[in-house]
This record gives sequence, structure tokens and C-alpha cells, in this order.
Amino acid sequence: MKYIFLTTIVAVYLFSCKKEVQPALQELDCDCAEEVSADFLMEEMATQINEPTGELRTNTDTIFYGRDVRFHANEENADYTWYLGSEIIKEQTFYRNFNESLKNQSIKVILVVRKKPNLTCLPHDDGYDSIVKYLYVSNLNAHEAFKGPFYQFEGTFRFKEKNGIDSIDMIFNLFEDMSGGRIEITNYDGLGSVTGPFSSSLDFISYRQMWWTQLLSDVVLHHKISGEVEFSLESKPLLPVKNLYYKGRKIQ
Repeated sequence: MKYIFLTTIVAVYLFSCKKEVQPALQELDCDCAEEVSADFLMEEMATQINEPTGELRTNTDTIFYGRDVRFHANEENADYTWYLGSEIIKEQTFYRNFNESLKNQSIKVILVVRKKPNLTCLPHDDGYDSIVKYLYVSNLNAHEAFKGPFYQFEGTFRFKEKNGIDSIDMIFNLFEDMSGGRIEITNYDGLGSVTGPFSSSLDFISYRQMWWTQLLSDVVLHHKISGEVEFSLESKPLLPVKNLYYKGRKIQ
């Protein structure tokens, strides 16, 4: 009987020790967990689809007529159902063209997304979401924007340089001459200097964004859906100014 008792004590001791050396379960990391979302981008193409040197496109709610638009669902690895007019599309990403017959029209776009939810971190997520957005096809094409006035890119803009304190006002003027579409920027450096005028390839303009690749600099102007405007100037060796990056808004 004594031996049975000792054996039991030893077994309990060993079992207890074995339990103690087991690693503790790590806490779940749910910091990055998000509910399933049907949010998506509508991006006006300023270049050809699958441009070898890279597509230039702008997330937008308004486009020039005659342009291609890239629709892209942000949620990865999900089941997608798009409703665009009479079309039903099941892809995460697709392109459509909006020709002149659609100008001055607001196009309804619906996306429904279904995906297995992360119930461990988000127990109330049902794995379903839907969003409705509207894409307005303007009554202008890229060429007609230079006949102005064109609100998005023309007028006075108040900017502050990245990490800067003081703001400056720049004046943007669009016009046409024998070379085609042109833009002139006054006070781009805060010293009253006037650029160019830059010539603009119509292939590199969307309703909300313009790109210029010039001999002396590369310039981008982006008037976002939110109303915020970004302006950047990346100088090349022949231009004796620093690179510029501004954020601001249009004031008139």
C-alpha cells in the first residue's frame, strides 16, 4: 500500500512539472484585422491600358468623356459582383470606356463583396458588404479643358511646402497655342518666378490630374476628390531650383 501511495505522488509531481513547462499560448494579434469591405477605386486612365512604361491613372468621381476607366476592388481574394448599367462583372479589376454618347451623365456603379470573415478577431463580421458610387462623365474631353476656364487646374491655389511653415499662392493658367495645350505657373517657387510655359501632352491628363515631363523638370498637379491639391516639381540638372512638394487648396 505504501508503494502504491508513493507511486501516485511521483506521478502527480511529474505531471505537474510537465504542465508547467508547456509554453503559454500567445495572444492573438488583431491590430490589422478589418471587416470585409466593398470599397473600390474608379481610376481614369491618362495612358493606354497596360502601357509598357507604366499606366498613369487617377482615382476620381469625374472623368473626361472618351476615356477608359479602371475599376478595382480593394478587398483581396473575395467573391466580387459588380453592377454597371446592364452589365454584371465578376472580376476584381476591369476596364471600361465611356464615350461621347455618355457625356453629362452620372453612371451608377455597385459592388457587392462576399468573403469568409475573420471571426476570431471580428466575431460580428458577416463577410458581406456592398457600396454604391457614381461616376460622372463630364461634357469635356482633354483637349477642350485648355479652352477654359477649367476649374480643376486654373486659378489661384494656396500651398504649403512639405514640412514648411509659410504658405504661398500659385497662379495656374491653361491656354492653347500652335503647339497645343499649354500651362503657365506663376510663383511656383515663392519668389514670383514664372514657368515655361509647359507644353502638355493630352495623353497625360485626367480630369483631376496632370503630368508634365519637360526638359528641365517633371511636374505633377493633382486635384483630389477631397478638395486637397498636391503639386510637385522634380528638377533636372539644368534647372537651378530644389525639388518642390506642396499641398494645399484652390482659393479662387
